[in-house]
Amino acid sequence: MLRDFFDPTSEQQNVTLIETVTLREAECLIQSCEACNPKSAQIPFDYILDQVTGSDPSLTDYILQKPAKCPNCRRDILEKTLIEPGARDAAHWYLEPIFSGLRFVRERLVSLLEKRRARLERLRARRVLVRELLQWEWELAEVLKRKLERVRALGPEQVREQQLAQVWDLAQELNRVQKRVLDLEPELGPEQVWEQELVRECLQELGRFVTRSAHGS
Repeated sequence: MLRDFFDPTSEQQNVTLIETVTLREAECLIQSCEACNPKSAQIPFDYILDQVTGSDPSLTDYILQKPAKCPNCRRDILEKTLIEPGARDAAHWYLEPIFSGLRFVRERLVSLLEKRRARLERLRARRVLVRELLQWEWELAEVLKRKLERVRALGPEQVREQQLAQVWDLAQELNRVQKRVLDLEPELGPEQVWEQELVRECLQELGRFVTRSAHGS
């Protein structure tokens, strides 16, 4: 019951005049009042007015053009008089909060499922990318290994600068792919030891060739 817990400012508060036509419509939803049926009358009349007018209960107060009448005892009913709604309406008053709560839960579950589905799609796409990068990493490592073996079989005077540049470019590309894989899947680090050692070995070998070439010249 929002109006019991919400204290709006005077600028927010709405005061609605209930005229005769609206009052008669609200009276049709009353079965008894607190005067003739105090045990069953538990809902303030202004809650009926909220439903009839569609007003926000937390921001609306009512002024009756004239008092409503209890259909059972014909006593006056004012805004805060406790009433018993008709059986169908009573079910609505008591069950509507439950249905609203269930709707909220359903909407929340739909939202969570959508987020989970989107997260799974991102995870699936990331795994596909990781597989492709791992394949590319393996192919680069194999090519780099073969080229390094050829370079090692040659003497410093036989190695061309273009061959060294190719080995260098392959080593740098393999290093970039490894970092990208680790960014996506850090737990794959232990499985990349061989490729990391190969990159270090290539760079060391290139350094030796450069040193030998410098001494030879």
